[in-house]
Amino acid sequence: MSRIVVLAMLMFVSAAAGAAQPEADAYPQRPVRIVIGFTPGGGPDITARFLGQKLAERWRQQIVTDNRPGAGGTIAANIVANANPDGYTLFSVSNAHAVAAAIYAKLPYDPVKDFAGITLTASGPALLLVSPALNVKNTRELIAVLKAKPGQYNYSSAGVGSGTHFAGELFKNMAGVDVVHVPFKGIPEAITETMAGRVQFFLSPLASALNLAKEGKAQAIASTGVKRAPQMPDLPTVSESGLPGYRYDFWYRSEEHTSELQSRL
Repeated sequence: MSRIVVLAMLMFVSAAAGAAQPEADAYPQRPVRIVIGFTPGGGPDITARFLGQKLAERWRQQIVTDNRPGAGGTIAANIVANANPDGYTLFSVSNAHAVAAAIYAKLPYDPVKDFAGITLTASGPALLLVSPALNVKNTRELIAVLKAKPGQYNYSSAGVGSGTHFAGELFKNMAGVDVVHVPFKGIPEAITETMAGRVQFFLSPLASALNLAKEGKAQAIASTGVKRAPQMPDLPTVSESGLPGYRYDFWYRSEEHTSELQSRL
């Protein structure tokens, strides 16, 4: 778990502490559900589960994490938008939630009016993972390999409209490479396919791939922040190792159907 996620969690729990004080209508009085739009192992999932554990200790109520992957998180968003607006159904969202309206011609919910943001729970860079079969050591070498065979290489994502999809498209555009997008059900699947060499690269949220990269199971050649990730200080950024100006940060936050919970905190 990255340091920034831990700090964000502490901030959220501190804010939530007010809800645990004895009141006539003390919140929560029953289990709270956190709906997650992606498979286990992704950023929204890791963050929600970490927060859920601490909130359960603080609130002395069960926190149920409910993974509902598909369609870039919009399936989960629709579930939350139609839930009882009582503060007992929360939504762990990522960058994908903010851009869904630009991706899908018609959504079954209003991404602005149907949700109330509670707090930012985490943010951080991605790791640029590459297939070992490419035999590249840095971003510059990766771009050269991709340009040598236009349209013949692939990059993976956690689904159409996901933050990892946009990270890949931004890389593709800025590097001027012709690569094919291959969406998967979630981040773990996208990482696995890259490690196995069935796709050539993947921009994974740091928390999802950090341990694999440190153990040498996944080959990370760069991170996507403005500065190097403190968890891997010897790993250069994409910008300094071959693609100047490239930056991509993932962010996650908690939302709900209405501002009912926000008014309690």
